[in-house]
Amino acid sequence: MALLGQIAHKVLENASKMNLDDMNILFDKMWEEIEEVYFDRYLREWQPSPVPPISSWKFYFKTRVAAKGLIKARLQDPKNGERTQSVDSQVGRSLSEEYIEDLELGMEGYIDRLVIFPDGIHIYDYKFGQSELNSPEYKIQLGFYSILASRKFGLPVKKA
Repeated sequence: MALLGQIAHKVLENASKMNLDDMNILFDKMWEEIEEVYFDRYLREWQPSPVPPISSWKFYFKTRVAAKGLIKARLQDPKNGERTQSVDSQVGRSLSEEYIEDLELGMEGYIDRLVIFPDGIHIYDYKFGQSELNSPEYKIQLGFYSILASRKFGLPVKKA
């Protein structure tokens, strides 16, 4: 499951630079290219043990569909289905897979995506294959990420 999450995260990172029209055309090709790179690495780590094709893994299609849905949701206005301006073009700076540590607090983590605006920060942490995003553990993780990002960039977290 971790490998599927890594593939989905990389696809989302690459897709953050696309517009909706590009994504509809290129998503499958991009997914397959990234999947091949990650799966080849995985096969080398597990040699000589046999590894079934990744498309046969539990949650494979669910994860792939979720990644595509997240991209569409980010690029499309949910109220009327029209294309929206990219978050990054709204005077925000986007960082993907950002490692943040605070030695004073003894906390660290990789935040999937940060968008830093002049007045605050948006934090995105993607969960693939998990049905319960409202769990206490997930809320604690977002709380830690909010503390780390706020301390590092000196801005309040507006959305997590």
